[in-house]
Amino acid sequence: MKITFVPLDESHFPLLLKWLETPHVKKWWDQYVTYKLKFVKEKYSSYVKGYKFVDGQQKPIQGFIMHNNQNPIGYIQIYNAYDFPRSKALSGLPANLGAFDIFIGEESSLQQGLGSKAILEFLKLHGNPYTPIFADPDSNNVAAVKCYERVGFKKVSEQSDTGEVWMIKDLSLRNDPLPTIQKLIKERYVHAKAIFWAGSVSEGRGTSASDLDLVIVFEEVAHAYREAFIYDGWPIDAFIHDLDTLRYFFEESRTGNGISGLCYMILNGREITNHGVFSENVKTLAQEVLNAGPAIWDQEQINKERFLITDVLDDIKYPAWRDEQIASAAWLLGSSEAILF
Repeated sequence: MKITFVPLDESHFPLLLKWLETPHVKKWWDQYVTYKLKFVKEKYSSYVKGYKFVDGQQKPIQGFIMHNNQNPIGYIQIYNAYDFPRSKALSGLPANLGAFDIFIGEESSLQQGLGSKAILEFLKLHGNPYTPIFADPDSNNVAAVKCYERVGFKKVSEQSDTGEVWMIKDLSLRNDPLPTIQKLIKERYVHAKAIFWAGSVSEGRGTSASDLDLVIVFEEVAHAYREAFIYDGWPIDAFIHDLDTLRYFFEESRTGNGISGLCYMILNGREITNHGVFSENVKTLAQEVLNAGPAIWDQEQINKERFLITDVLDDIKYPAWRDEQIASAAWLLGSSEAILF
């Protein structure tokens, strides 16, 4: 799942029209408006240029088409909450308040967690001008309210006269990561025998874009797998294993591209569960793999890697275009590391 955002363009208007007239969108978005392509152009043409007229004045607004793995799935927009008329005047709320609106237009993309993922990614990229962000879903739109809560929005009030739930997310704050992890373990991984928390946040180097990286080891699993999801406002990246699957992946990495990053996560990460014989066995396994080091390449593999590197060096020295040169340099860095380290 890779969520990206493409600035709204006039070429998107037919797609936007289709979505706006889709029943699951119309239920909550411009419910009493019948859209035609001409009306879409009239309303959204200025959005393409980054503004909307309010009382004869241009007010900034940015609209984007959301993509999942390069496939368009919906629309999202962001603006100053005080710049545009709402169903009622905002009062008692912070200054410098941003607001956003979102819908998933493709019915096949509903109920997959894409909304919460998209909101988090979008606010990382485009929420910087604002400290708090405002949302006002209909109180009957339970799915939207729960989605916003999952990504860290808090209910401020319920407006009985408009049927809206006013919600705010403070972009400068996130829940304390350790209690969040402990809560997650109780809800989702209570039977895990060992859990290691690694990554920048565990080391006090996290940023607003950082996630929580977890290695979760059970007594036995049918197969290893990886989970990526949003929990209590945090992106979670969890690697699920038992000792046998760890041993297999460690050896596959050692004889392939080098030492698995999971080794370092286990040895350098913080042990969240109580230390015991099982977790010590996990750490011992990781240390043994690290001590063994990557498998030695035979001459055939060395020659192959050397050829690939010299071939890419030619592309860097004589690029067809600048983008190719940049991409080749990035590839060269990874390949050089494999040979040198």
